[in-house]
Amino acid sequence: MGIPRKGSRTIMVEGQNYLWRLRGRRRFLGNAYPHPTLSVQIVGASPGRVLQCSLKEKQFDGHEADMDCGEVCQAAVTPKDVAKVILHARAAGWDPKVKGAPFKLAGPLDLKDYTVEV
Repeated sequence: MGIPRKGSRTIMVEGQNYLWRLRGRRRFLGNAYPHPTLSVQIVGASPGRVLQCSLKEKQFDGHEADMDCGEVCQAAVTPKDVAKVILHARAAGWDPKVKGAPFKLAGPLDLKDYTVEV
């Protein structure tokens, strides 16, 4: 199943257009925050496998965040982070033009405010 266009953004990486969407951002659920999930697919008439990865937030001093923090979080997933994830996934064997089950990217991959979970 593909990514819906509504609520998604586009990015060009190495001459190819991709559609990406971030889900599960910073909603407080009991004593924890869910980890956001990044989904990416190639833009085209017949998109293939969707790339999915779970992100874990870091504190601004470089350590992983305590998910029960009482402060407003300033973390963001930027297009630069998405491009880095796409390049890492391509190197790990993701072919966005081939149909199939979602490609689950495992870390370690360090982004500005997040890490890709294993």
